[in-house]
Amino acid sequence: MKLGKRLVGSMLVLVAVALNAAAFASPPQYLINIATLGEFYSSVPFRKDASNPLSVGNGTATFSGHAFAGPGWISSYARQDIQFSSGLSGGGGSTTRSRAQTDDFVISGPPGSVTGTLHFRVKAALAKGGGFDGNGAHQAHLDCTVSANFNNYSGSLAVGNGGISGTGTLAGWSSSTLDKAIDITASFPVGAPLLVYMVLDAVDFTYGNVFVNPGWVETDAGGNSNQYGGAGLKLVEVGGQVMTLPPGYTLNSTNFGVVDNHFTVTSAVNDTPRSPLSLSVFPNPFNPRTTVKYTVPSRGVVAIDVYDAAGAHVATLFHGEKNAGAYSVDWDGRATGEASVSSGVYFARISFNGSTETKKMVLLK
Repeated sequence: MKLGKRLVGSMLVLVAVALNAAAFASPPQYLINIATLGEFYSSVPFRKDASNPLSVGNGTATFSGHAFAGPGWISSYARQDIQFSSGLSGGGGSTTRSRAQTDDFVISGPPGSVTGTLHFRVKAALAKGGGFDGNGAHQAHLDCTVSANFNNYSGSLAVGNGGISGTGTLAGWSSSTLDKAIDITASFPVGAPLLVYMVLDAVDFTYGNVFVNPGWVETDAGGNSNQYGGAGLKLVEVGGQVMTLPPGYTLNSTNFGVVDNHFTVTSAVNDTPRSPLSLSVFPNPFNPRTTVKYTVPSRGVVAIDVYDAAGAHVATLFHGEKNAGAYSVDWDGRATGEASVSSGVYFARISFNGSTETKKMVLLK
C-alpha cells in the first residue's frame, strides 16, 4: 500500500514538473526567408509572398515565392522563369525558406528517460523545363531538416536535367513527387522541455543559353495556403500518437498544439492573410502604349512602378492613396524625365501594404 502511494506521489510530482517546464518555455519562433524579399521573424503564424524580377547571369528572369510558418507545419514554394539572352552559359539561383521552432515539448511519465519516435511527413512536387539537356545544374531542389532534443535528421531531393537524386533521409527517392515519413527515434528525458524545430527550403537553379529557351524550375512544397493539408513539412500522428511512446507516457506542447500526444492544429491558422492584389498588362507585347490594370482590397497607399530586366527603376506610374477597388494607369514607354526607353523586357510592379505583385511586359519598336 505504501509502495503504491509512493508511485502515485512520484507521478503527481513528475506531472507538476512537466507542467512547470512547459509554463516557463519561450514563445514559438517562426522564420521566413524569400529571395528578392528578405528575412522575417514572428512569434505567431504568418505567410509571405513574392513575385519579382530576379537578377541572373545571361538573361532575364522572374521569381515567385510563397512560404508559411505555423505550429507544427511549414511550407515553401519557389519558381524561377528565365529567358536566356546569349550563346554563353549562365543562369541563377533562388530560395524560399520556412522554419518553425519551440522549446516546450514535454514528455510526462515515470521519471528518467524513455525511447520515443517523433513523427514528421514531407510532401512536395518538383519540376523543370528548358536548360541544358543532361546537365544537373538546371534543377529543382528541396532541403528539409527536423530536430528533437538535438537529434537532427536532414535530407535533400534534386530533380534536374541530370536526373533525380536524394540524400540523407530522402536517399533512394526516385520520383519528382515526394511524400515521405521522417521519424526521429531517440532516448528523451522525461519531465524536461525538449527543443523541436523544422526547416524547409525550396531551391531553384537555372542553367543554359539562348539555344535552350525558355527555362523554368519549380519546387512546390506548399506555401500559398494556411491550411494544414497539402504539401509541406509537418508533424503527423502515427497510430494515434505524435510521438510513439510506451504505455504510461504522453507528450504535450502548447506552442505546437500537441495535447496528450495528439496533434490538434490541423485546421486553418489565423495567419496574416495573403493579399488579394491583382495586376494585369494589356496589350502585351505593346507599342507604343499599354494599360496596367490593378485592384486593391482596402484603402491604403499604392505604388505602381516600372523596372527594367536588370531590376533598375524606370518610372513611377502612380503613388498615392486608393480606396478598395479596380483601377488602371497607362504607360507610354517613357522613363522618369520623359526619355523614351528602348525595346525590351520590362516589369510592372504594384506595392500595397507590404505585398507586391509583378507582371512581365515587352515593348516592341
